[in-house]
Amino acid sequence: MNIGEVILKLRKDKQLTQEQLAQAIGVTAPAVSKWETGSTYPDILLLPPLARALGTTIDHLLSYTQELDINMLDEIMADIRVICQDKGFREGMKKIQFYLKQYSNSEELKMRVISASIMLSYTMDQDFMEEEWDEWGNQLEKLAKEIVGSSNPLIRENAKVYLVTRCMEAEKYDEAEAYLDSIPQQQIDPSQLRPSIYLKKGDYKKAEKLLQSNLLSGIRNAEMALLSLTATARKTQNLERAFEYARAGCEIEEIFGSGGCLFAWEKITQLYLETYHEEEALKSIIKYMDHIREMDYSFQDRVYFDTVTLDCNENQGQVKGIKQSQLNLLMSDERYEKLRGYEAFQEAVQKLKEHIEAL
Repeated sequence: MNIGEVILKLRKDKQLTQEQLAQAIGVTAPAVSKWETGSTYPDILLLPPLARALGTTIDHLLSYTQELDINMLDEIMADIRVICQDKGFREGMKKIQFYLKQYSNSEELKMRVISASIMLSYTMDQDFMEEEWDEWGNQLEKLAKEIVGSSNPLIRENAKVYLVTRCMEAEKYDEAEAYLDSIPQQQIDPSQLRPSIYLKKGDYKKAEKLLQSNLLSGIRNAEMALLSLTATARKTQNLERAFEYARAGCEIEEIFGSGGCLFAWEKITQLYLETYHEEEALKSIIKYMDHIREMDYSFQDRVYFDTVTLDCNENQGQVKGIKQSQLNLLMSDERYEKLRGYEAFQEAVQKLKEHIEAL
């Protein structure tokens, strides 16, 4: 129960209207309404008269729950997602700040906010300034440092992983490595052994579901490695190897359609452009747009993963936003300027636009 809910409960217990409570403490009825709905908080100077009017103490007034259960956390994150998608990332940031202030001791909320901010970055408006994102990144880094000493190993290690990324972005490589070295290496992954137990017990449905989940995880690890290898080969000017790595990523995406190597098509397009193979680049970028249309994070029609369920399966708005951000990139990125002159490119763009509008 938050402070607004406490005020609402105590007011009703004393059978006071919002107007009566407002008059007793010298504020307006709309101010009381905003407190009770959680839109704003009462000023600290108002707490003594507010407590007296409600027949309680300041300590009791402020003794609202700081920790959140899983259902409350899910509701908060769903609220943040909806606001980001409907009103944009700036409004979403304001809502995040509101919840962080309200539940300042919740380590789980801080961890989820860090992850969600990255996942929801596609909702940023085109006029969203780089400086704004940098400042938000600094705030997320501060949150991560607040929970990096958590007694909960999942929260602690996730915070370290985020800090590794931040340190790498800031070119603080020794600090990044120190965080990485402090993450315990897991010697045994139970999810790799559990299917064998299910198979021995004859629980084939559970075995298949876990094996498919393991397959998806393994494929995505391979896809990420291939994308990183492609980037490494490009940096060392070994374009032949870069092509091989990117092609392998494209082939994995063709076979499994897991979405993790979707960007391999983008990478190989860039390689073709760098080596002046415009026709091949055009074919690749059209293939990339085809895969964007097919992307839905729902694997029910894929035999390899049809028992796998993901949190984002129900969040169609997020999928639409990701597709829109990729379309915006295709239309604005100067690397694709030459390709935009081809009729086939424009036709593929139109198909993608119509697909997104229909979602």
